[in-house]
Amino acid sequence: MRYMMKSVQIKNRHCSRIKMFSPLVAALCFSLPSIMANAGSATVLVDSDVKITGLDGKAIKELPRNTPYTVESTEPVLFSAKGKVPVLVIPSDISNRPQIHVNLQPVLEWPPEVTQSVIDQSIEELIKSILKLQTQLSNRRPDQVLEELAGLQVKYPNVKYLNFFKANALLLQGDRTGALSALRSAMEAHPDNAEGKKLLKTLEGR
Repeated sequence: MRYMMKSVQIKNRHCSRIKMFSPLVAALCFSLPSIMANAGSATVLVDSDVKITGLDGKAIKELPRNTPYTVESTEPVLFSAKGKVPVLVIPSDISNRPQIHVNLQPVLEWPPEVTQSVIDQSIEELIKSILKLQTQLSNRRPDQVLEELAGLQVKYPNVKYLNFFKANALLLQGDRTGALSALRSAMEAHPDNAEGKKLLKTLEGR
């Protein structure tokens, strides 16, 4: 039997115990696709290379696509793959399916209303934060800039543009070495940034 994921509401103790791996997974928590499977007998095959994780966040194992996994634990486990919506496998005595095939769906396609909501919230937060950072730099308050960036760069580690603000803040503090390091990191992701090029020449003494 091939299982196509459907949105199901998980409003029980399992969902509240999941350690979230990203804001998107957090947003999907109460509409996370789930499968009931007999513990000790059912096998699950997934169409992607997957990482199997317990509710405590600890990795159980990683498997290549379409490799059978026997449900042995009495606790739910999360099947996840890069760029795909994770699926929760819940051990149950009422399921009689010996083998379950799972097709993981692309995360940006399911469910669209939840995904778009998370994207919109992230964009809105970043815009507000960037405006705040610009104001702080204009008022020559590098300490506030670096304090704000500390949280933002943990939450959005792949938004390298934030390093432009870090470079300017460190420069205001007189830390040219730190400013140069932050600026180079920003320029790797945004090599055509005109202001960044000018500042880089200044800091490198060219």
